[in-house]
Amino acid sequence: AWAIDVYQVICLILRCLLRSDIEGERITSVPGEYRIPVAVILCTRDDWMPATALSCLRSLRDFDHLFLCDDSYEEPFRDLVDAFAGAHAHRVTVLRRNNKTGYKAGNINSCLHRIDTKFKYFLIADYDSCIHPDTISRGVSLLEENRSRPYVQFSQREPAVVGSSFARDLDLSIQVLW
Repeated sequence: AWAIDVYQVICLILRCLLRSDIEGERITSVPGEYRIPVAVILCTRDDWMPATALSCLRSLRDFDHLFLCDDSYEEPFRDLVDAFAGAHAHRVTVLRRNNKTGYKAGNINSCLHRIDTKFKYFLIADYDSCIHPDTISRGVSLLEENRSRPYVQFSQREPAVVGSSFARDLDLSIQVLW
């Protein structure tokens, strides 16, 4: 166990030392300044977690939209997804596909082919990851301020309602490293 602690301390020190190399990457504009629509794509397959979908909703701005890409086989999960979408019909759309080839990548590709082209950016979330409320605003600002950047990756947290003590301990380690 002490070896993991030493490793994490070394990673934290290196992160602080290398931070000076990315100081120019900091956001200089006010989050939300860019009014560019973002499509949030949340994939699920018989593993619906409302906490994740709610975190995505909290991150949406007035002109963004949440697409629930549901590959669920089990009817109870499909019903939960439909109920959530029905409660937030103006902000959420459920997309399902008949052909489930390609696993999660196939699900995302199917969604990208079906949604409106007005969305310049996409945020892809997984069923077990909660995002911070300002993720979209910060992401759009980073992408718009540096057009040569192809993508931005953000830290995400496991929903508090799920997981063993091992998962909670691992989550803390991941947050330290991010």
